[in-house]
Amino acid sequence: MMFLYLILGTKIGDIGAYVVGSLSNKITGGRNHKLIPSISPGKSWEGLIGGLLISIDFAFALFPAVTHHEFPVWIPVIPGVLLFFFGAAGDLAESSLKRICGVKDSGRILPGIGGVLDLVDSLMINAPVFVVMMHFLDMFFLKK
Repeated sequence: MMFLYLILGTKIGDIGAYVVGSLSNKITGGRNHKLIPSISPGKSWEGLIGGLLISIDFAFALFPAVTHHEFPVWIPVIPGVLLFFFGAAGDLAESSLKRICGVKDSGRILPGIGGVLDLVDSLMINAPVFVVMMHFLDMFFLKK
């Protein structure tokens, strides 16, 4: 169940940022505030904020089902924020590597979405962060 939470928590934030950023871009007529255009020109501050809020909502909805422990009401904010920001950092790191190498896609197996590496870039960063975070939460906040 934890593995599924890690994958969903990571991808929900990524998808949420994409949807909110895209909608915001349409509403503003293409005047989104670009996050780091030299690395990833499609990412915006609007998408970042929207993805973060969606990640926190997801964490509040599903974290209790995953942990099966009592915890303070604010605790789901931690996985929501950490999974979103570290996932975004992994995505930006992979985009940066692609820019350095001068390639648009990281592979040809899944054309159109940037390659296989684009599917797992955020998970490669989030997996160890998630393990450490859950250990920390278990030690200090989750009541058994």
